[in-house]
Amino acid sequence: MSNNKEIKNLIENKRVCIVGPANYLNSLNIGDKIDNYDTIVRFNKGYNLIKNPDIFGSRTDILYHCVSQNIDDGGPITEEMVKQYQIVFSFPLLTTSDNSSFNKGNINEYNKLPKFISKINKINKDNYLKWENNIGCRPNTGIIALLDVLNMKPKELYITGFTLFKDGYSKLYRDKIDNKPVTEENSKFKVLDRMFNAGYKGAHDQYLIYLYLKKHVLNKDNVKMDKILIDILNFDEKKYSQNNKLDNLSSRELFIHYLYND
Repeated sequence: MSNNKEIKNLIENKRVCIVGPANYLNSLNIGDKIDNYDTIVRFNKGYNLIKNPDIFGSRTDILYHCVSQNIDDGGPITEEMVKQYQIVFSFPLLTTSDNSSFNKGNINEYNKLPKFISKINKINKDNYLKWENNIGCRPNTGIIALLDVLNMKPKELYITGFTLFKDGYSKLYRDKIDNKPVTEENSKFKVLDRMFNAGYKGAHDQYLIYLYLKKHVLNKDNVKMDKILIDILNFDEKKYSQNNKLDNLSSRELFIHYLYND
């Protein structure tokens, strides 16, 4: 878990909501429901979502950040953010000697953090390495936040705005990838292409993440989630294969096909 008692106090035995940027929230208007939780968790540029409070809620209590301030990653960290939120870095300080997907470590990213950050809250290294090993890839920041929150034993965790990118994401979260414009309509194709192809080269493999969440999160007693994510985690590959005449595809290929298509 994160190495800060203040953060644990915001989560342990509390009703916690973790909010992702998925587009389907545009049709639900559950901002008031989100705000009703004791603690609201967001990640990377998710703090921008409060610009539309009717849809995404109006506050952020904890912000998980991937350490990299590149605009295509976590985005810049400002003094105002440090004052407003408890910031947790989703990747611990890793070196070349750690058995992780960061072959060269991530010390350079930590060295680039602004000097006005007086305290560094970060994911426990042993937990992170365990998650990466068990999942089989580097999990993205939203998934790390979800797992870290669960480790701190909330009374309830409500997961909303997560679809493993099947539904894309709000323009408030990101409107460019690799400095090229992205719309809410094509965002899922752009981000999935980046993850499965040239960009991250499979670092955030949504198929492996789906398998892990299905086994370890879907049926936990203290976890609630929107129907769209429940349906994704209950993906019936046999039925999908038959309905779409995709008998020649592997389980992995079927799920990726499912993510890309309605």
